[in-house]
Amino acid sequence: MLQILLISVTIECYVWGQVRNPGAYELSPSSNLIELISCAGGPTDYADLSRIKVLRHDKVYKINLKKFSRDAFFILEQGDVVIVPPNRTYKIKKYLENMMILISFLDILRFGLELYWRLYVAK
Repeated sequence: MLQILLISVTIECYVWGQVRNPGAYELSPSSNLIELISCAGGPTDYADLSRIKVLRHDKVYKINLKKFSRDAFFILEQGDVVIVPPNRTYKIKKYLENMMILISFLDILRFGLELYWRLYVAK
């Protein structure tokens, strides 16, 4: 009796940061950086493609996808972690959002103090 055993060989890589669907992905062993980012839905509008990092064991590889050189075809290995950092626009947006929260809080505090002053102090 002849038995055929089919083994599906895949590697698991992780992508974090400014991609549409960050997480773990199973890929073929010859997959590259572009394929992983594409599997994750592609970069967001806030991705800084010039500062991508690939963490592999105890090494960090810095990749610039804006130049679209051979770096774009960086072959991934089992357990690689790809980090797509935010660009400057994202950082400014988050800063402004935090400032708006602080301004709202200060405005509520000012209103409360003004109300307290009118009700209890200025009688």
